[in-house]
Amino acid sequence: MMKTTPPNVVWIFLDQCRTDVLGCYGHDFIQTPNIDRLARAGVLFENAFCQNPVCVPSRSSILSGQYAHQNGVFDNSGALRAEDEHLLHTFGQAGYHTANVGKIHVGLSAQEMGFQEHRPIEHDGIPHFHVPDNYPAAWPWRTFDAPGYPQPIIYATDLCPRERTYCAVGVSEAIDIFQQHSFADAPLFLRLSLDRPHTPVSSPKPYDTMYAAQTTLPEFPNEERTAQIPTLRNYIHDRRWDQFTDEEILHSRAYYYGLVTHLDAELGRLLDLIESSPQRENTIVVLAADHGCMLGEHGLYVKCPHYYTETARVPLIIAWPGQLPAGERRAALVEMVDLLPTLCELSGLPTPAQAVGHSLVPLLQGDAGGRDAVFAEQYAPDNPLRWAAVRTQQYVYTHYPNSGDELLFDLQADPQEQVNLLCRHSEPSASARVVADALHQQIQVWLHDEADSK
Repeated sequence: MMKTTPPNVVWIFLDQCRTDVLGCYGHDFIQTPNIDRLARAGVLFENAFCQNPVCVPSRSSILSGQYAHQNGVFDNSGALRAEDEHLLHTFGQAGYHTANVGKIHVGLSAQEMGFQEHRPIEHDGIPHFHVPDNYPAAWPWRTFDAPGYPQPIIYATDLCPRERTYCAVGVSEAIDIFQQHSFADAPLFLRLSLDRPHTPVSSPKPYDTMYAAQTTLPEFPNEERTAQIPTLRNYIHDRRWDQFTDEEILHSRAYYYGLVTHLDAELGRLLDLIESSPQRENTIVVLAADHGCMLGEHGLYVKCPHYYTETARVPLIIAWPGQLPAGERRAALVEMVDLLPTLCELSGLPTPAQAVGHSLVPLLQGDAGGRDAVFAEQYAPDNPLRWAAVRTQQYVYTHYPNSGDELLFDLQADPQEQVNLLCRHSEPSASARVVADALHQQIQVWLHDEADSK
């Protein structure tokens, strides 16, 4: 876009990372000095939202530039279509060497996704997970996803040496690819896709207890530790999340915080390498996540089926020395489907025809822009938990069509989303109903217009 030499791209892709646990996004005690320095070197987006707060569909939207109702990936059982053009195909066809370290998780192989080189992360960790007493006995950590078991809140101390933890091994593999690559032969597109700080949370010492004394419980309205609609209350009960003790919640939050700091410390080694490299000024560095994570807010843990800010908002930082502003922030609403056209434009490449995202390059350069609203959806239309949502600067509205449940929050008056203006226990005000109906109509237009456009 701005240089005749194609830029390298290093994409640090985190899994289930909230924005509010990063110092550059405002946390007051969790230490993330390396991610913070990346933010000082680039542009930080304060309001980037994923299009489906679950791993496979969110990753699929980012890599295809499409929403779930377009690419057909509604939940973790889905898969992108191998015949479609995805982000890595575009870069590979332009002569880039495309490499991935770590997680793929879109239902396709690394080769089908367009990665010419793929290094899965192998490590020697032997974590010992805490299992709440009210869960079935003999819950070995290896059967975290065992059929028939509810998903617990779960945490561990990773007992392997720090240099052999998952994060350390992944970063070392990325460093090796960057060091070994011959930039004279081809530009590099390197994605470091870490399965952290995804649950189950495994933090090595000293990070496992680093924040134990400072961690507090989430705030609950009227001391009710549950969500505001039957769909979510039933979901919480089915997973026994309503049985967690204060101690279990506190430990899980503290271990998550510690894992974020451990992750940040390892990322510092990769950032050090890039900053000292002759390729520094020709390398775009992106930090992003597929979705966030619930840590007890509204009685919910992990993710799905909802669009609360803790899971919907994701970190997004883009840095390119000498080509993009440094240390700037953008408050505009953006979607993660916007990342594909952004990277294509920055690299001087055409955007795949099926992509519906908007390039963020004008915003990166300081021009006005952004979206009036961002959208999301989860689960196929016939699923009982199906929902779709829209978020503006003032409101966020979620509709569950198969149960009739609705959530409407005024983000300016209620930023923690604790007062559902459409609560069934009381008659919604006429003004709340008008707002909800207008936002519901926006969702319908989005679903049908975007579906018809492709």
